[in-house]
Amino acid sequence: MSRAKHTFDQKTLDQVAALARCHCPDHEIAAFAGCSEATLKRHLSELLSIERAKGAGNIRAMQYKKAMEGDKCMLIWVGKQICGQTEKLHTTDSTLPKVVTINRLNGDKTIYETQFVKKKRE
Repeated sequence: MSRAKHTFDQKTLDQVAALARCHCPDHEIAAFAGCSEATLKRHLSELLSIERAKGAGNIRAMQYKKAMEGDKCMLIWVGKQICGQTEKLHTTDSTLPKVVTINRLNGDKTIYETQFVKKKRE
């Protein structure tokens, strides 16, 4: 015997789309829609993907707008996300300590240690 086909009315579809744009998890949307998570994914996976992409695009657009308005924090964030910018420490002061990262194996774990090594004065 086959399962009864689940149908969603337009109002529910609109609300599901709004929840997906807010990046609500599937189990919450399914609970709202009155179906299982598997049913939601089976029937509405494309709608969920499209609406989540729209939500992410809206967030990115607002972040870009804030950056263009001169928000320094957002300018830095957008520069890192979109332009691939990174923060790098450049120094020519030879008296500063050198940072050394040591990887040790301890059984089946890798331990990462950071040590500061003071350079010898010449």
